[in-house]
Amino acid sequence: MTVIKFIFSSAYFYLPAALANMGAVFSRAVPVFNSFNLPIDLGKKIKGKRLIGDHKTFGGYIFGVLLGTLAGFVKFIFFDGLLRDYLLFDLGLEKTIFLYFIMSNGALLGDLIKSIFKRLFNIPPHSAWIPFDEIDHSVVSMLLASFIIPLDVKIFFTVVVVYFFIHLISNFVGYWLKLKKVPY
Repeated sequence: MTVIKFIFSSAYFYLPAALANMGAVFSRAVPVFNSFNLPIDLGKKIKGKRLIGDHKTFGGYIFGVLLGTLAGFVKFIFFDGLLRDYLLFDLGLEKTIFLYFIMSNGALLGDLIKSIFKRLFNIPPHSAWIPFDEIDHSVVSMLLASFIIPLDVKIFFTVVVVYFFIHLISNFVGYWLKLKKVPY
């Protein structure tokens, strides 16, 4: 497999989990998930500071996991057959859905873990913390995936590096389009 094909294949493999990470933000636009607006930290504090804050909610988490899992299903049903030459794994439907459910949870857990560390290090929410803001979701997601499938170290690091740059570029584009208040 060529380097370019390997990079594309790795990015394609991780795409549903990346969508899960984005889905938590988009949940605000889906009214049914707004009813689950309860903060994940339930108001708990560490050293007098909120563990995570109001911006990470059960609704966002649930929506993100559902979106990533559904994206994995759609990827398998509609695209994997067309892009068979780019598949890193051919797992069958049930294992694919389970894998993307686990990876979607991992992407969101990575973001939550990073948020806790930001609080512990006195870094305000929504402020830049490069490279952790860009790699939190992919690192934890890929770690969890490695318990289900035999992940080569090259795949792991390729996903982390590719999505690091995708995250930076998408944030800048979102800022440029005035969809985000900050470019990070």
